[in-house]
Amino acid sequence: MLSPDGHALHSDYDSLRRRGVPGIDAERLAFSIMHGNGNVILVVDESLSGLSGPEIGSDLARDLCESFQAVRVDGIAFVRTATEVVHMTYFDRDGTNASMCGNALRCVTRYSAEQGYLLTDEDMITTDDGPKWVSAAGGRIRVCLGPGREFQRVADDRYFVFTGVAHLVVLLDDGRDLEAVDVTTEGAALRYDDLLCRRLNHPEG
Repeated sequence: MLSPDGHALHSDYDSLRRRGVPGIDAERLAFSIMHGNGNVILVVDESLSGLSGPEIGSDLARDLCESFQAVRVDGIAFVRTATEVVHMTYFDRDGTNASMCGNALRCVTRYSAEQGYLLTDEDMITTDDGPKWVSAAGGRIRVCLGPGREFQRVADDRYFVFTGVAHLVVLLDDGRDLEAVDVTTEGAALRYDDLLCRRLNHPEG
């Protein structure tokens, strides 16, 4: 559950407005900070913020994510409504442009439904990984990422699959306690394993 200190969050926003962000009007910035299945996503409405395509990029994404200290923002989703279908462009916290993020898509679906950009029963949102089916029927957010691709076995206990984002699935022995796994350390080691990433043809990690 996302429950940051409201005062600290407003303080972060005030600091952002005071220092400004190169190339954009920070006073006009329209965004929501949302929680999607374990990830905190900054959802920025491009039209309401006066942003256009050329202004959206890694530097802006990284700057905005790092502007908030009250809560650790994992990534940023830019919502474009000037097109016929709502479009999501996603960046990780470090500025890496990922073609898709399932948890960001969930957040964008809820935001867009609440703003009246989507039909709630079912609709489509386009992403850099193509169109995705979404639904906010009954307040329940559902999204379809489509079939995984590039599936391959990496080791006896590891499988790779691409879902718009590169994923490495690690199987645990029945006797290993999931709670005892240092996900942050072990995950980072795998994510930035240059040899493994190049072998899988995904140098982005």
